[in-house]
Amino acid sequence: MTVSVQTCFVLDVAPADFSSGGPNRGAVKNPDKAEHSSWFMITFIYPTEIFPTWLRAKGNVFGVAGWAVGYGAGSLLVPAKFAGIQEKTFYVFGAAMFAYIPIIYCFFPETAGRILEQIDFLFASKSPFVWEEEKKFAKRMAQFNAENPKDGY
Repeated sequence: MTVSVQTCFVLDVAPADFSSGGPNRGAVKNPDKAEHSSWFMITFIYPTEIFPTWLRAKGNVFGVAGWAVGYGAGSLLVPAKFAGIQEKTFYVFGAAMFAYIPIIYCFFPETAGRILEQIDFLFASKSPFVWEEEKKFAKRMAQFNAENPKDGY
């Protein structure tokens, strides 16, 4: 079973951030029982899949560096947020995660079930929107399979 980027985000990240607000209020009195959740692995896997082969290593570095800058900046703001709004900080994070849902739906194409060589065709569209990329991908794959019947994907 393959899990899509969109499914992982909607079912894991946003609800986890919202649902962690209440339990973390309880953790204020019992800090030793606090738990955390994240959507950490997407930072390392998705860039590796979407960059072309010749650029994959540098692209992965770019993804991890972007995560590190964002994580670092966020980490610097968390103490100030907790001092001001306490456990409601998790609701702010949850709202941000829900705001990302349309961004992921529109701009992050699904890569599950595709070999890495097909990803180049997937990102050949000049449009940043997933639905345009999928249309262009289908056309290019049909053309490739027609020209290379033995090597077809």
